[in-house]
Order: sequence, then structure tokens, then C-alpha cells
Amino acid sequence: SELLEVLCRAFGLELQPTSEALLEQLGQRPPTLVVVPAAQRLFLASVGGFEAMDCLRHLMLAARHNHFWCLIMPTQSQRYLRMAIGERWVVPVSLRLPRWTESSLQAMLLQRHSLAGGPLRYSAAVLRAAEATPGVTPETYFFHILRELSGGNPLVARELWLESAHLDSDGTVVVGLPPRKPSHLLVALPAAAGYVLAAVMRHGELTREEAAHVTALPASPLFAAWERCQEIGALGPETGLGLSISRSWRADVEYYLRERNLLDGE
Repeated sequence: SELLEVLCRAFGLELQPTSEALLEQLGQRPPTLVVVPAAQRLFLASVGGFEAMDCLRHLMLAARHNHFWCLIMPTQSQRYLRMAIGERWVVPVSLRLPRWTESSLQAMLLQRHSLAGGPLRYSAAVLRAAEATPGVTPETYFFHILRELSGGNPLVARELWLESAHLDSDGTVVVGLPPRKPSHLLVALPAAAGYVLAAVMRHGELTREEAAHVTALPASPLFAAWERCQEIGALGPETGLGLSISRSWRADVEYYLRERNLLDGE
């Protein structure tokens, strides 16, 4: 299978015909940490879509005496696996990365700016909002709003920071209020869009063909929802062939899906 091919290549082994043959090779290796990024791509939420995940789980259990496995996946994917194949999806330890604080986001983004160099100031809109809040500086106000809109996700915060900033004519970086995504755009989406966005949230990334497979939606409403989600920017390309929830839309999409009871494990 493709999974065996990827694992053999990662371990520097010749391609093994079965998982048992691979286990025999792994048993002769020294203690090893195995990190599997984007592990959610090993399943599709459909009948027969968990074979690769089941194979990996078998390898993890059988080779655990000299291999420590670390699977990385979004929270929604982990929740879905516990609900869909709970009796087979048993991991010894499940850790969730904590959300970043305002001060942590501030330190990261200001350090990145300092590496680029150049002066920085906050826009008139930020200054007015800070003045209307007693005891708050413009910088403190900005990062409070940024933390709220990003949900403490540093990748989302970085996208919002970049959308908030522009270069003035004198070379100064001017930082305005973090953009709020228009909620009416999500509310006005076609009914099928909720199922499409929930499926993408669950898998991290999907092509339109994969979305059709896992949602079982008719072609016409699926196509309309898929295209509209791209038009408003909620879906966009990230690293692979499919589309993901755009980082700057993630918090808004999560709220939209939670209101409609479409998030797994909520």
C-alpha cells in the first residue's frame, strides 16, 4: 500500500510487501521516535476509508517496544476518529496544544517585525478604540482583539496581523484593527455549505471529489457550496492538491459550525 511505501522510504528500507514484513525489519532497529505530521490525511470519513489508519495503528502497537510514535492532527480529526472508530482508535496519550496568550502572540509578532526592521505605528482607528477603553494602550488593545479573533492560534494570528498591516509612503508599517470576517457571508451560504465545511474541518484538506465522496451530497448543491465557499475566501489552497479552511476564517467557521451542531464531539 501507499502507507507502507512511505514508511519504508522514511525508515530507509526497501519496500516491504506486507505490514508483517515491515514489522520484522523494524524489530531490528534501535529505539526511534517516529513523527507522523498531518495524520488526518490517512483516512476518509466513508466506508472503507480507514484502512491506512488501521494499518498504522497495527504497526504502532506491534512496534511499540522500540518505536515511539507521535501523530499530529487537528483536534476535529481526533474527535471524529474517537466517535467513528472508537473501539479501534485507542492511543495511550492524547495531548492538545494550549492556546497562545495575548502576551505570547505579541512577543512573537513584534519579534518578527523587529527582524524585518523599520518603524511601526498603530492606525487612527486603533488609537481611537484604545482611548475609549480606560487604562489600555493602543498596542495592548490591538493584541487583545487579535487574541479574541484568532482564538489563540498563532498561525491565524499571523495571518490577521499581515492583513492588518500596510506600508506607509514613508516606509512605516501601519497596523490597523484586525479584520473581522463578515458573518453575514457565512449565514447566507447555501445549506450544503455547512456539511462541506464540516467535512473539510474534519479532514484538514479535501479535493472536491473527496468532499463529494465523504458528504454524499448531490453534485449540484455540492458544486454550488464548494464554489461559494471559495468565493468568500472561507476555503483556499494551502499545501496539497485540495482546499483547507483559510486560516483567517477558521475561528468564524468554527463558530458557524458550532451554532449548527456540525462539529464532531461538541
